[in-house]
Amino acid sequence: GRLTLTGTSPFADAIEVNAGTLEINAAIAASNITVAAAGTLAGSGTLTNAVSVDGALEVGPVSGTGILTVLGDLTAGSTAFTAFQVNGTTQGTEHDHLAVTGTVTVAGTLVLRFGYVPAPGISFTLIENGGAEPVSGTFARLPEGGKFDAGGVPLSITYAGGDGNDVVVTTVDGAPSLENLPVSGLGNGTATFNSRLTSTGESATAVWVAWGTADGYLTDSWEYTNH
Repeated sequence: GRLTLTGTSPFADAIEVNAGTLEINAAIAASNITVAAAGTLAGSGTLTNAVSVDGALEVGPVSGTGILTVLGDLTAGSTAFTAFQVNGTTQGTEHDHLAVTGTVTVAGTLVLRFGYVPAPGISFTLIENGGAEPVSGTFARLPEGGKFDAGGVPLSITYAGGDGNDVVVTTVDGAPSLENLPVSGLGNGTATFNSRLTSTGESATAVWVAWGTADGYLTDSWEYTNH
């Protein structure tokens, strides 16, 4: 089930979301909010104290996009799913945005849902870290500068973006590139042709490569599929 809170609440006790969805589109003064593995926290409200998530953190309202503000520390654990909807470049009205004034610790899975296909070179600030400390940790399989694919949109990620400690993703050119490397093993009747294939995305993309010597004496081809 889902419980939605709106307006302003003086409730100051701790909140535990053990199952279901708690959507907070309100200013709430809870001492801290803890989300268990089976729970989901969503909304575009203002949370006055620390937030710790082992389940799902759906930044923004369930319907639409928005800005979720945490006036305390944010911790996304190794089992957490942190999700953002991206429909355009404007924070809040077109894409979800998470603003945190305390420390930011991330792990678990980053989920991006694109409602459009942006051109390469566009950046989205997902988490605005208002504190002085750098972001602690990284999302699973997404190291600093890592490249990945979200619904067919190729991206790179940094945890040192914005003013130096924000989580920012940038669209990149996802076309695979092939780099020819020096030939090795010459002089003994054999030669090894070396190439490096680079693909920024993780979607299943087939690449067909044909090669040959300048005089046409040797030719070959192969296909690579990235699953």
